[in-house]
Amino acid sequence: MPKLPGLTRPWEIYLVQHTHVDIGYTESQQVLFRKHAEFIAQALNYCTATDHLPPGEQFTWTCEVSWTVKEFLRRYPQRADEFFRRVREGRIEVTGIYLQLTDLFGTELLTKSLEYASALGTEHGFEVVSAVNDDVNGWPWGFPRLMAAQGIRYFDVSINETRALPVRPRPSPFYWTGPDGSRVLMWHGEHYMHGNGVLGPGETPDEERVAGYLGKLEADGYPHNVVELRVHGEPHDNAPPGLWWSDVVRDWNARDNGVEVRLCTPHTWFEHVEKHWPEPIRELRAGWPDWWADGNGTALYESALARKAAADVAIAEAAARAGGVLDLERLEAATEATMFFCEHTWGAWCSTDYPDALESRAQWNTKAGFAFTAAVESRNLKEDTLRSCLPVGADRCVRPEVVVFNPLGYSLTDTVEMTILDSVLGDDPNKQVMQQSNTDDGIPFYLVDKDTGQRVDVARCPVLVDSARRPAQSVRFVARDVPPLGWKRYQIVHFVARDVPANGWKRYEIVSGKSEGVPGTKIDGYTLENSHFCLTVDPQTGGVSSLIDKSSGRQLVGSGAYTLNQYVYETVDSPLGREALCEWTGIHRDAPLVRVTPRFQVSPGRPMPFGASLVLTSAGGDAPAMRTEITLYDEIARVDIANAVTKAPVDCSDSIYQAFPLGTSEEPVVYLEVAGAVMRPGTDQVPGTATDWHGVQDYFAVASGDHTTIVATPDVPLVQVNGINTGLWQETLPPHNGLVMSWVMNNYWFTNFPAAQGGTVHYDYSVASHEGAFEAERASRFAASIRKPLQALVSTP
Repeated sequence: MPKLPGLTRPWEIYLVQHTHVDIGYTESQQVLFRKHAEFIAQALNYCTATDHLPPGEQFTWTCEVSWTVKEFLRRYPQRADEFFRRVREGRIEVTGIYLQLTDLFGTELLTKSLEYASALGTEHGFEVVSAVNDDVNGWPWGFPRLMAAQGIRYFDVSINETRALPVRPRPSPFYWTGPDGSRVLMWHGEHYMHGNGVLGPGETPDEERVAGYLGKLEADGYPHNVVELRVHGEPHDNAPPGLWWSDVVRDWNARDNGVEVRLCTPHTWFEHVEKHWPEPIRELRAGWPDWWADGNGTALYESALARKAAADVAIAEAAARAGGVLDLERLEAATEATMFFCEHTWGAWCSTDYPDALESRAQWNTKAGFAFTAAVESRNLKEDTLRSCLPVGADRCVRPEVVVFNPLGYSLTDTVEMTILDSVLGDDPNKQVMQQSNTDDGIPFYLVDKDTGQRVDVARCPVLVDSARRPAQSVRFVARDVPPLGWKRYQIVHFVARDVPANGWKRYEIVSGKSEGVPGTKIDGYTLENSHFCLTVDPQTGGVSSLIDKSSGRQLVGSGAYTLNQYVYETVDSPLGREALCEWTGIHRDAPLVRVTPRFQVSPGRPMPFGASLVLTSAGGDAPAMRTEITLYDEIARVDIANAVTKAPVDCSDSIYQAFPLGTSEEPVVYLEVAGAVMRPGTDQVPGTATDWHGVQDYFAVASGDHTTIVATPDVPLVQVNGINTGLWQETLPPHNGLVMSWVMNNYWFTNFPAAQGGTVHYDYSVASHEGAFEAERASRFAASIRKPLQALVSTP
């Protein structure tokens, strides 16, 4: 019978000791790399020190993420055998996820985040059955499938509800099921240090705290008499293990007060839940969007680099499948750097309180460095892997030629971008440009498709490359029918002008290499038109006021307050700044937000032989400068939008959006590609999870009646659905109206994330449409062609 006052049943508490791995929040990343390895070494010592105690009192340790194991083995190789013995005994548990997650992890990177622990278990004879993720508020809907594929059956999470709405009931178990039916048993537990407050040292007597907590569970309808609580050795993130917990358990159980306590790992707790939960465990077949995902927009430049790095790694792996040689060590380095940037800790605890403090500057410098390292390593790995499998035909090239690789599993006709040194075209290899920029157009040339003999014209722009300041040309052209995981070869043909009269001109007509009968793209004032689309831009907003799909005659831009790609700049009109939206004490729904859109000037873009563009430049106003180029192609059925914003890197609570009003029927439906799945926001999500914004991977789409519009978003990882929701903190998302706001950047967090971002940042979108209902595979193929485009190299003899 219960002996503590107020309780109606006997209780048992399972204590899972771990430390929350917050790489950079409390101290610099380099210090924490060392400390987390030391924590595992200490845990091994504490296991030995408590071997004489009975189970439940013996020290146990849970490695919250598997990266800490890798770091420990690197620093303490002599203790590897001891470590794996304790793992096989069940005193230490290795869990399945490499690092704490964010929505920046795409499907491929998320899969890789599970592979290290799985491989370690296979090599050393233990099962990895549990995954642990803490602090963040959500995970992509495809995650149950990815975990189940690695043999992970259990998912133990402890959400930090700071700056978020709650999901209830908590604590509780349920089966979290993905759209394909894969599932894991999930424990939606208390905060990851809640046990320290209940059982740890303090002024309030232990029994009163314990009785108060357990009594509240009884009053709230918690159906069981056993509960799991997480504990730290000290009550802060990145805490060392505490041997003293064994003393707490022993002393507590000696009281015989009707509440038993035991130390264990998540595996033990989940086995208990499976066998003894007193009622059917409910299933949640829905996504779990993260309220903290908006933090991914506090450094757009670095986030886009990390997304590009993940794509470049995938392209390198595709080249390896096509016969290339992939350097596995470099692959691991590029992947790990990408994961360390995408990991949930962005900066110091004082990043906005004291943005100029050493901690803030140093920790962000290291964090951003992961993105830069990932970008450089992955790009070089991609190029080297591509070069290792360059095709050699029967007519082995005796002169430089251009080769194009398709990293996707289906044939592709698309634009190609590359850089060609002027020396490759025959210019002086020792030539240098000592001015600030290269203004020499260089040697003109065109390409010839070596399969068809067809001429392919190129768009050229002079650039500088490498530290030798060598002149080069940035080149774009259309490569047709590049086979899946295959190559196309192009001969470089110089343009030679003959018999030009003295002091005179000779005119040449350029014969396009495009398909016969395809009309060119035309510009008429503010209108851009090809055989696929007719669009009109609005200088008042800088957006597309009309976009007609000519195959169906449909207007793709919905009526309403915004034009397509309209630039909206938002600030907080309050001396509280970002804390007018939310602070440590809670959210505010009445934040005074001011939004402006500047006027734009419109001009034709640089001529190109395969399409045309309009350039829109903001004309002053109270918003950072914006430049947009909107391009249509003669043969490719899509609209490309290239934006570049330039803003001062000052501590300012501001935000940027680009509008995509795509709903043209009464009941439009928005689809978001999240890692491993497609989700309808508001419909396919757990109540209480993020509604005001959502993380997105390669695309979002709007199905409007029997027509679908797809927007590929390779750089920007956030959207808001139905309009600008910032400051609303909605309990539920209203029915879709077809308006999606791409949330480009913000600096609204009051801790961890950067206080400012600045400089010139480029971010692109591509728009396509088709008749009929939304098709996930079709949308994915389109977006993949943007995220992992055709790759071009110069092949030399």
